[in-house]
Amino acid sequence: MSCIECPESIHLVGIGGIGMSALARLLSDRGIRVTGSDSRSSALTEALKASGIPVTIGHESANVGDARAIGYSTAIKDTNPEILWAKEHGLPVYHRSELLGWLLSGHQTVAVSGTHGKTTTSGLLATICTRAGLDPLVMVGGEVYDLGGNFHCGRGGLAIVEADESDRSFLNLHPTHAIVTNIEADHLDRYKDLDEILRSFRAFLATLPDGGFTLVCASCPNVRHLLPNIQRPLTYGVDVEADYIATDVEVSAEGTRYSARGPRGDIGAVWIPFPGRHYASNSLAAIAVALELGIESAVAVESVARYRGTARRFEHLGHFRGACVVDDYAHHPTEVRSTIDGARRIAPHRVVAVFQPHLFSRTQLLMDEFASAFHGADIVVITGIYAAREDPATATVRGSDLADAVRGSMNGEPVLYVEDVRDVPRALEDLLEADDLVLMMGAGDIRLVSEQMAREGSA
Repeated sequence: MSCIECPESIHLVGIGGIGMSALARLLSDRGIRVTGSDSRSSALTEALKASGIPVTIGHESANVGDARAIGYSTAIKDTNPEILWAKEHGLPVYHRSELLGWLLSGHQTVAVSGTHGKTTTSGLLATICTRAGLDPLVMVGGEVYDLGGNFHCGRGGLAIVEADESDRSFLNLHPTHAIVTNIEADHLDRYKDLDEILRSFRAFLATLPDGGFTLVCASCPNVRHLLPNIQRPLTYGVDVEADYIATDVEVSAEGTRYSARGPRGDIGAVWIPFPGRHYASNSLAAIAVALELGIESAVAVESVARYRGTARRFEHLGHFRGACVVDDYAHHPTEVRSTIDGARRIAPHRVVAVFQPHLFSRTQLLMDEFASAFHGADIVVITGIYAAREDPATATVRGSDLADAVRGSMNGEPVLYVEDVRDVPRALEDLLEADDLVLMMGAGDIRLVSEQMAREGSA
């Protein structure tokens, strides 16, 4: 972190990613001239252009121009021509997390980590701190509607960021405080097993300074393994013994209600306008950190009640053939299970779960867990696998394999396989009934199909 010298100009390779686009804005705000490139145009690249940051579509060495340093994301391969040119010509090349860690130096930083719930928890905490007048710097992995995006360049000295364990990049952040929402086996193309993931989290928490606190979820057995290694642990959870506790959780179509208590007494009744027990856990974590930062409990509770949500987190988009269309980022078995459970609790009729698997490696290594994750759905539709960073030519698993596994785990409920996610609307046309809830899940491009269905429904 300290070895980074402030460049007068920097070129960001892969600038169109959710994290890189926020980094570009932060660097620009600090007075650094920023350019960037990406493989394709998107709403994020267009927004960067509109803000005055030049973006080139396509990768070639000429894009580097007169930049004095290079930044890149994990999605960028070492063979990228811009990276190769920079190294050949002696330019410093930094991973996104190295640049972010450098930019966060001097802030009181809260880093939100965990396998699931990072974006929602970060968004909730950012909303609370903003309403409390702390004006935080915010960088999260999804659009927070209360902030108008995934980035806010606050001036208050507090920073709230997501800490990504998938590539160990959270080791470069060096936060003041941390949250660990949960830990499960994931990203097994980069980690050997769960034990290696736990070691990575221990290394991350070891970067916290003396005086920093770590809030960990006592409801998660894997997280509890970290407690002996934490200097100043605080715990939270739903219906468990912890410093911050949520009890009497009630889930309805309107949202989730619970009673909260902290180490200094009752916090009171909490309401969040989104259904699901995981929303109780995530909002409790945000409230707990807010209180530890000195925010009054009434401000925190009111902010949670007024929270408008995060894109792709149980987001109601509209209707299609009389059914309600809900879009969600769920891409891990636990997330799929929790999202279906939330839908089941509020659906007036059937739950139709549509899932686009993300990554061949994740699908293959978590096949058994995925197979049992769809219980509670009345109809399941599995699509082809979204490859993302992986090469389909080397894949040894297909979406149809997952569909077969899910079919074998269900109790006779229909399980369909649709190879091309774009064909999902036509596949659903004759299946849907009025008041069905269609749950569109995945971390790939299924969102585009969700939006298409909602547009057709409003036409």
